[in-house]
Amino acid sequence: MKGKQESHKQEVQPVRALTDEKIYLKPEQIKRLFKTHLQGAYVRSGACVCIWLFTMLAFFYGAIDSASFRGASFVMVFIILMHIPTIPVLRLIHRRKLYEPFSFMIHVLEILGYTSFIYFVGGFRSTYLTPIYAAMIFYVGVLAPKRYPIILAGICSAFFSIMVGLEHFGYLPHQNAFFPYQFQWNIIVLTLVFLSVLLFVVAFMSSYTAGVLHDTRSRLQVQNTELTHANKRLVKEIEDRRRADKALKESERKLQDIFENVPDAIFSHDLNGYFIETNRGMKKILGYKDNEPLPEHFSLFDLSPPALRALVNDYLDRALSSPRTKGLMRVLRKDGGELIVEYRNSLLLNENGDVVGVLGSARDITDRVLAEKEKQKLQEQLQHAKKMEALGTLAGGVAHDLNNILSGIVSYPDLLLMEIPQESSLRKPLLTIKRSGEKAASIVQDLLTLARRGVSICEVVNLNNVIEEYLDSPEYRMLVNHNPLIEVETHLEEDLMAVLGSVTHLSKTVMNLVTNAAESMPDGGKLIIETANRYLDGPVEGFDELVPGDYVIIKVADSGIGMSEKDRERIFDPFYTKKVMGRSGTGLGLTVVWGAVKDLGGHIHVESMPSKGSSFTILLPSTNDRVNSDVKKPIYGDFSGNGESILVVDDNMEQREIATNILSRLGYDVVAVSNGESAIEYLKKNRADLILLDMIMHPGIDGLDTYKQILEIHPGQKAIIASGYSETERVKEAQDLGAGSYIKKPYLMEKIGHAVKSELHGG
Repeated sequence: MKGKQESHKQEVQPVRALTDEKIYLKPEQIKRLFKTHLQGAYVRSGACVCIWLFTMLAFFYGAIDSASFRGASFVMVFIILMHIPTIPVLRLIHRRKLYEPFSFMIHVLEILGYTSFIYFVGGFRSTYLTPIYAAMIFYVGVLAPKRYPIILAGICSAFFSIMVGLEHFGYLPHQNAFFPYQFQWNIIVLTLVFLSVLLFVVAFMSSYTAGVLHDTRSRLQVQNTELTHANKRLVKEIEDRRRADKALKESERKLQDIFENVPDAIFSHDLNGYFIETNRGMKKILGYKDNEPLPEHFSLFDLSPPALRALVNDYLDRALSSPRTKGLMRVLRKDGGELIVEYRNSLLLNENGDVVGVLGSARDITDRVLAEKEKQKLQEQLQHAKKMEALGTLAGGVAHDLNNILSGIVSYPDLLLMEIPQESSLRKPLLTIKRSGEKAASIVQDLLTLARRGVSICEVVNLNNVIEEYLDSPEYRMLVNHNPLIEVETHLEEDLMAVLGSVTHLSKTVMNLVTNAAESMPDGGKLIIETANRYLDGPVEGFDELVPGDYVIIKVADSGIGMSEKDRERIFDPFYTKKVMGRSGTGLGLTVVWGAVKDLGGHIHVESMPSKGSSFTILLPSTNDRVNSDVKKPIYGDFSGNGESILVVDDNMEQREIATNILSRLGYDVVAVSNGESAIEYLKKNRADLILLDMIMHPGIDGLDTYKQILEIHPGQKAIIASGYSETERVKEAQDLGAGSYIKKPYLMEKIGHAVKSELHGG
């Protein structure tokens, strides 16, 4: 249907164009006709001026009186001035039916003017002036259609006859002329007939002349066209030959320009790999200047790295055995650097069709290959991050539940130790239970670190102190006892800058790195621990997205068995280990290191080769804050209360009981509720000096929403936040609203007592 509509439109358009040509004049026709009328107006106006000058002479010599001269002058002015408005109007008329009548009207007004002029200078006595009619008829007839002169002749004859008749019978007064009016009507009729015949003869002659001129012009145009075409053909043949020669030279020049200026390397080489021709693109790729020639007898063997030159023969065999080949090749630059190029070849043939070499092009794709490798690396990092996030979510959930379970093991020994005397035989078992619980809580912290939620404490730490404390710990002494053949060296910078972090997690990081290094040297070796200050203002190999600034470096290196590239890529994956389970942990050690370093805004890089040892380098942002060396461990008596009222809000029954028992033992008046809604209802009728608020509660509203509604009831209500997780954005939002410190479960008497005391007394 659409095709039929388009076909119909195509048929209608030519018909519409022909119809428009019959109705409207073309722009070029309007321009030509306007020019013709304008030229005619200039000619006839000039003639009128000449006639008026003769009329003025006649007036000076008394042939006509002043009234006749004024009338004749007025008519001449009318004939000249009437062209000013009428001629421009012709340019605005586009319809044929309007153009021709308006053009004809101009000629009629002109004839009326000529007739009036003849009347004023003598009327019938001035018949000698009627050649004015003949001149106008002939001029118009030559340029206008053939019917125009006949019609104008009739109008001129009619206007003159009417004027003579009106004058003869006295309807028009006789003008004062040199000759008196003494003509009989028969003489007048004869003269008018003769004049009319004369005008029609002139009209016929002008039409005939116009036809002759048109035919002659047409023949001349045909002949001129034929001569022009013949001349053009001759010139074209000459120009074609000239252009062919020029095009051939231009084509050769363009091909040479393309050959030289294309950025890719274009080359040809013989059957033995020796280059026949190369372009500037090849020089640029290989590191040569434009005006610098390639070495003499340059070949593919010179381009190939020494280790890959044996493959050149394979390339030649493949390139010469197939019409078209493509592939990748490593090449050497002039400066010794290596590039990866992508080549496309075809066979080079002589005039007999025999293969004489290879014609090809090559493009440097080193950046593209590196970009693809970088993209692959980023994708692997993204997959690793997603995997760590998934495992972290699992670990975080398990850790939260374990924190609740461990609360009883960690918290109740504190209460029992306060109830029994110092000499009791139960004190040692209780302390053992407490230490075991704290170690279990430490494992939970490892899981939270894996979940990227574990660094809740941020304090100013000196890494040298952390390393020295670890080297003086029972864990390190046990490690040395198990690995007596290992020699440990430390190179610690004296004025090491401090970092912001958790002493616990930094200590775990050092311990895990040292343990990993020791276990990689079963036959003994050297283990080196180094620290240093470093200012970095640019990219460092092995570290991504490094922000310029001051860093503290900790490096742990060993001379052990090392790792393959495959193992090095997975070294930080959870549970990925090749060591003996039971002795070497659960495979979380280096994963915890990675999580802790990332939580502290740091970077870690591993260098290792099989049988050549490994090196772990960590960069941590430094701080200008000083390490607080005057921290005094508080004693239980510092946390005793004076009967202040405390509301404990926790969804876990065991946690509520532990917190209630600890706070009651410390001398506080404690009320416990199981959810946020109950806490709000309680505080509508009662007041509490302090609220111990669990952040995560199910079901119902969480700690933040609970605290917001409590503030509406009691503005400025004091509170401290507790959770099995580390700090979150909702914890910080609650603290921004007025909540105090944040404590992590499981509850320890020391932690909870210090936090409550500090919040109640403002410090």
